[in-house]
Amino acid sequence: MTVCIPIFYQVFYVVIPTISLVGNSSVVYVTIRSRTLRSACNIFIALISLGDAVHTFAHFTMIALYYTSVVLFYFWP
Repeated sequence: MTVCIPIFYQVFYVVIPTISLVGNSSVVYVTIRSRTLRSACNIFIALISLGDAVHTFAHFTMIALYYTSVVLFYFWP
């Protein structure tokens, strides 16, 4: 049985994680490159952004597995 995802959600599942990766990567990049942003608080924020970027890869993995017909869970959106 094939589960159909509406086109709006398909676009949503690609656009939002992409924006998240770009934003989180830019926070990490700016924190590394700027000497004035190397305080303990800013490094903590950069590490949280890095963790969020790693977590975002799970969304791309889910999309890739969905379109290659590998089903992890039957009712996973």
